[in-house]
Amino acid sequence: MYNIDHGHHACCKSGIALISVCLLICTGYAADERISAHYIKKITDLLIQKKPTALIINLPNTAVELISDPPVTDPAALASFKKTVADKVYAGTVELLNGYFQGSELFSIINRDVLDNVLQEQALVASGVIDPNACAELGKLTGGTHILSITHTIAMSENKKVFITISKLVDATSGQEMSADEANIIVETIKGKEKTSYFFNGKPVKMKDGKMYPK
Repeated sequence: MYNIDHGHHACCKSGIALISVCLLICTGYAADERISAHYIKKITDLLIQKKPTALIINLPNTAVELISDPPVTDPAALASFKKTVADKVYAGTVELLNGYFQGSELFSIINRDVLDNVLQEQALVASGVIDPNACAELGKLTGGTHILSITHTIAMSENKKVFITISKLVDATSGQEMSADEANIIVETIKGKEKTSYFFNGKPVKMKDGKMYPK
């Protein structure tokens, strides 16, 4: 979905400090929060039921990818960046979900520390996507009934930033995929002005009052 514009490579500095990268993505996060609310609402509609739901949110640091021109080559800085992004996306997802369910006793989110410990001990996942065959085992070990796996990719050059969030909702008891969505945000700087475009599952959409509409 994304293409990095290399036309201004000569204008880029030879190295981008991590703080510079973080500043570059601020605009994208503001847009990302609006588009995230749409697919989180779709997920909550699927989860609303009379029986208790214990949701596993799977978003390890390895599920965050940064593609930049020029690239960030410092391993420690890149690892720190991925953790910061993963923490931010995770916190935003939890906030949105709790907001929709409004403290319902039928809905809970499995503690992140519990999930991390199980994943490390069982070596069930190496990225943001859990093998369907491992869903039932993961659910049994954590008490989770559903798994929401999220991957987040940031691709950027001097004049273009692309944010890609892929979410998959799986029934942990059966391994059946209930929903799979991809949200794309493209922020381009054209003649000194920023233009933001939104795509949901490959189709262009427009945002108004925090809601998404077909374009």
